[in-house]
Amino acid sequence: MKKGLILFTASTLSPLVLASTLVYEAKQADGNPRLKLSVDTSEIETFEVMKPRNLTEAEPPKFVCYNGEQVVEGAYNQSLTCDTLSWELPFLQTDPLGFNIAEQTNQYSAEKGWFFFSEWSSLPRVQTDQGITESKLCVPGVLENCYDLPTLDQAPLLLMWGIDSIVISEQNYRFELRSDVSAVIDNQAQWLPTFKQQLNYLSQVFSAPQEINWQMNVFGREMETGNVSGAAGYSSINVNVPLKDGALVDASYPHLLKILAHEAIHGLDTRAHPLWITEGLAEYYAQKSLKQTPFALPDAKIQWQAIAQRLPFAATGLLQANRDLVELNQQHYQMLFYTKAVAFWQQLDEELSAAGQSLDTYMTQPLAGEDYQLSTEFTQAVISAIGAEKWAQLTEVYL
Repeated sequence: MKKGLILFTASTLSPLVLASTLVYEAKQADGNPRLKLSVDTSEIETFEVMKPRNLTEAEPPKFVCYNGEQVVEGAYNQSLTCDTLSWELPFLQTDPLGFNIAEQTNQYSAEKGWFFFSEWSSLPRVQTDQGITESKLCVPGVLENCYDLPTLDQAPLLLMWGIDSIVISEQNYRFELRSDVSAVIDNQAQWLPTFKQQLNYLSQVFSAPQEINWQMNVFGREMETGNVSGAAGYSSINVNVPLKDGALVDASYPHLLKILAHEAIHGLDTRAHPLWITEGLAEYYAQKSLKQTPFALPDAKIQWQAIAQRLPFAATGLLQANRDLVELNQQHYQMLFYTKAVAFWQQLDEELSAAGQSLDTYMTQPLAGEDYQLSTEFTQAVISAIGAEKWAQLTEVYL
């Protein structure tokens, strides 16, 4: 594939799609990693342009409004009449040590030919008196490569294109798998059967929709960076697989499977929860789903005990940590949600198991209460199973 912008064209859509949606089109000159997007708004009398959703304080893209041959600079949140809106987005060359998916920014690999598109700071929305207009973003080629833009309360649109994919289908799910590490696909027999087992289990725990149709994008990243992670998008899961000098090693597979499961849980369970619940549960169940497999990970409680000894804020309760993160921007508390919160859920699951029950059966209940707490319904149900004394002990140690 040539390096440069991708062309999203309305011609890839059926007349029915064109009649009911706005289509985001894009063009790129050869060798120029900038995406030029345009939207035909000629059928809308007046509208406003909303700023894109943001992860950071990045400035939204500047856009222009075309009316015939007249071109004027557009303004957000003001009434406009335009034939076409247009703006440009830069794509950054990715880190030679591998794309850090946690950044969720527009990047490309000149060497491997892929592009990764992130909705964050990229997609202004068109809003009329009837609300935000339904829209699609289309990768070049066939109709199946068109993607609905999510609503503002859904996960962001995160897409990869430019390298070949394989399709994994089984009963109620379909994945379009892409990876910039060829061995991930070549060696799929080593990890894919386990992931299918994980997904089947997690789908039952979190009452998954009847059909799952996701992009599954895997990016290699060197272990020496100390940072391999993932990001759940709207109908996509995007993960790093750890590499040693560009190659998969034995340790690559457990981490790949854990991160895939973690991000899959975010796709399966879309309820709004405090971050300590959301991330702690996803991490715990990602690890739990591997327990009876050759890729089982170290015990989360033992891991937390070791980490807590060298962490100055280990004694901070999860509720306070979440509160200070959100209200005071104390970002260092995030690591507690992937360590201490995991130990909490494991300890609770063990207490329920001792009482002849399982945490699994409680996952369909409302979990989030007020002020970062667990819901009263969930708490009372757990106390009925393990007793008030054990619950008080858990609360004292973790919450």
